[in-house]
Amino acid sequence: MCFPHQRFNSTLQLYRFSTENPVYELLAESIPYPFSDVFSYADLYLSEDGERLIAVTSYTDERKQEATLSIYSLAFPPLNKADLIQNPSEATNRWIYLFIPLFLVVLSGILVVCKRRYRKQSLNDQPDAGKQPEVIQEETASDPIIGIKPLHEGIQKQSILLFGGFQVIDRDSNKITGDFTPTLKQLFLLILLYTLKDGKGISSVKLREILWFDKSNESAKNNRGVSLSKLRGIFEKIGPISIGCMNSYWTVEFGEDIYCDYYEALILMKRIAHQAEHKDINRLVSIASAGELLPNLETEWVDSFKADFSNKLIDLLLSLIEQSSRYNLTPSMMIHIADAIFAHDSLNEDALKIKCTLLVEMGKNGLAQKAYTAFTKEYQSLFGVDFKYSFEQIIS
Repeated sequence: MCFPHQRFNSTLQLYRFSTENPVYELLAESIPYPFSDVFSYADLYLSEDGERLIAVTSYTDERKQEATLSIYSLAFPPLNKADLIQNPSEATNRWIYLFIPLFLVVLSGILVVCKRRYRKQSLNDQPDAGKQPEVIQEETASDPIIGIKPLHEGIQKQSILLFGGFQVIDRDSNKITGDFTPTLKQLFLLILLYTLKDGKGISSVKLREILWFDKSNESAKNNRGVSLSKLRGIFEKIGPISIGCMNSYWTVEFGEDIYCDYYEALILMKRIAHQAEHKDINRLVSIASAGELLPNLETEWVDSFKADFSNKLIDLLLSLIEQSSRYNLTPSMMIHIADAIFAHDSLNEDALKIKCTLLVEMGKNGLAQKAYTAFTKEYQSLFGVDFKYSFEQIIS
């Protein structure tokens, strides 16, 4: 039984491997498997009569101190997926071809009706039917970042932090990150990141594919409703945060008192790209220096957000250094920018060259050598080879 180790909401798939050739085949259907390091367990057995395979899985919720044990059985020997699919007969194919035109006519009629009733359908899609959905305003959909809300200077309370790790601070300055179960955290972050991506949000279909792929439409909708209700309960501790749905797309909206470091970083990057000012540069560097975006969330869907943000941030910061004279950047400021780049790409060679060169020019040769040594050690540890440039080549 195999499963992807990088996902929490995972599945176990039965494989048959050849002992003679490098080939394998997939057998039967997959089964759900929440994977969380030592808190998850799975094993496969053959029954005493040799007629069934028995799979046993368990998952322990550390916060609730509860364990869930699941047992699955499968007739032995198992069939591969190709054997389970029955090819349609020629007669069936003929009937399909006869009904295609009729089906298209009916489908066209349904689409017309759906188009006329889309507002009513989008409202019914919400778990709290009958309430007016709260959505991002239409005029900000093309660019949901610039000018929506003022920047925040402090992070004492009512904060959503994504850099260096997911953290939530309520209106009383208490850390309530533990209130978010793995599913609640992913649901909130999915809606948040997709909202800030283009203002459109994330569709109900995509939410189901990511979080409840192993459930029916009705079951997935029920799970989504329960999870959203729990999120709204948590939001009451933080402040004005609302999740709404329009045309089956879910979005999140913050009140003016809510601070989100990722939100502010996106605003600052837009501002700096348009017109760079020292206060905005310093603020962006301060936020970005906290660390990578959601480093402890290792799931497939978030990788594109991490890569996209890091690439844009690093390109912007490097362009600022390249035009340092235009923006009157001091050597110390440029070193801080290099450190911010390292927080998102610890093996960035451009940042290493900038930092070491500036430190040497400032007469801080020892610090430059320490930065180079730390970089080369991590490089060797990760790639298994020595860094190709010497210290002298880096600062030349």
